Amino acid sequence: MKILINVHSAPFKKSSIVTGNSIRANTIGESLIENGFTVKYLIQKNFLKEGEKIKDEKFITYEGRLDFLEIVKSENPDLIYFIQGENLEFLKGEKIDSLIIGDFIAPSLVEYYFQELSFEEWFFKFITRISMCDYILCSTDRQKAYYLNLIMCSGFPLESNRIMTLPLSGKNIEVKNPLDGEITRIVMGGVLWPWIDSRRYLLKFVEEIERGNKKVEIKIFRGKYPFRIGSMKYSSIPEEVLKKGFVKVSDFLPYEKLLKEYLNSSLAFDLFERNIERELSFSFRNIDYLNCSLPIICPDFTSMSQLIEKYDAGWVVKTPNDLEKILMEMEDQKILRKKRKNAKKLFREKFDIDKNIVVLKKILKSGSKRKKKRNFIEIFGSFSDEIFEELAEFKEEIKKLKDEVNFLRKEKEELIEKFNEKDKDHTSSVSVIEEQKKYIAKLESDLKKMIEISNEKDVNLNEQKHIIEELKKYSKELEEKIDHLNYENSKQQKLLSGKLVKITLKIEDLLKGKNK
Repeated sequence: MKILINVHSAPFKKSSIVTGNSIRANTIGESLIENGFTVKYLIQKNFLKEGEKIKDEKFITYEGRLDFLEIVKSENPDLIYFIQGENLEFLKGEKIDSLIIGDFIAPSLVEYYFQELSFEEWFFKFITRISMCDYILCSTDRQKAYYLNLIMCSGFPLESNRIMTLPLSGKNIEVKNPLDGEITRIVMGGVLWPWIDSRRYLLKFVEEIERGNKKVEIKIFRGKYPFRIGSMKYSSIPEEVLKKGFVKVSDFLPYEKLLKEYLNSSLAFDLFERNIERELSFSFRNIDYLNCSLPIICPDFTSMSQLIEKYDAGWVVKTPNDLEKILMEMEDQKILRKKRKNAKKLFREKFDIDKNIVVLKKILKSGSKRKKKRNFIEIFGSFSDEIFEELAEFKEEIKKLKDEVNFLRKEKEELIEKFNEKDKDHTSSVSVIEEQKKYIAKLESDLKKMIEISNEKDVNLNEQKHIIEELKKYSKELEEKIDHLNYENSKQQKLLSGKLVKITLKIEDLLKGKNK
């Protein structure tokens, strides 16, 4: 029998970082091959790196719906297997003779709620997907119950033989004797989805480790989903935890290396706050932990917690205060070895693909196409397509409005900034003007005083002018008197000079006569 598995992820490679979808597809596909079936994997090209080409003939790549349908037509498979039901809507309106299985391994609508994606859009999409199926698989009984209302809306029958549980599974790994050592190595990992909040438990855990001076090493593998999703929100690990010397942080590793890290560890830490998604979820990493003989520290409200408790394959935590006792027990090598042994036993009995593949083999052996019934969408089909079109138009309009609002908001911010600058300049100018007014007022006051002083000086000047005129007149009179006196003096001098000459001559005559 020929089987096509639509992966909705990059091809599985041990040497690469892998997603849950690719692990699920590879585990089921390789197990079917071992059981004599022919399997090919369908990979949408947008999951490949730019320019990447796949040489393995088991992988077929496609662009979109038309390309996908052409491949289905040319391959003519007995079964098409859709991981997480992705792209089942491609089959709408098509007559497909192959058996169709939708493998719904996660509560997607709840995840979309936490990612704040459109519930209306995805609700109708999931109804369409389920209505395309002949058989539905879920990974837990809780998830099976979660999907029942969607199944009813899709027109899918509630017959037990068409809705089955195929747990997340793995290929058994050979594990050596349980590790003994002075240091207890704990691993923790996974995508930091917005609905996973481990902060409170981590803070309490490291607090108890430090207080008890425990010889513990915690290795945290963290990162974002390797492909783009509608929401890019993620949670975080407290900085107080990351700063601890015994806490080591690593980005995601290629799958093969990650498993080696698990095999060299003592146990796994998988605690988080309670919410509806965590109650319904079932993690691939828990299957790998158990496969590598790692007991799990888990909360008491998950599907896994019931099995951990039943098999004594770890520790079930109700409150962070339980961690003190757990730290004491996990350092006891006898207790740890027992729980590691039980962890592997739990894997072999519940999560070994060699056992669980029986569910799928049963469908392949005796499965049949189901008679399609009207589903929720078809009942309201007269306007459902219009609703989708209107939703698309509304989204486009909302996007345009958001873009316009963002543009106007940016423009408003620029205007406010310019106004503030102008207001600042205006305030500065007003201040300068006020200072200038004060200065001008002072100048005017000084000018007025100067005018008054000038006027006073003008009066004084006139008086001085009059005095000068009088002085000039008096000076002239003095000059005339001086000239007259000089004249008279000159005359007197002349007379005196004449007399002196005469006297001198007489003296000379007298002297001459005396000498004789």
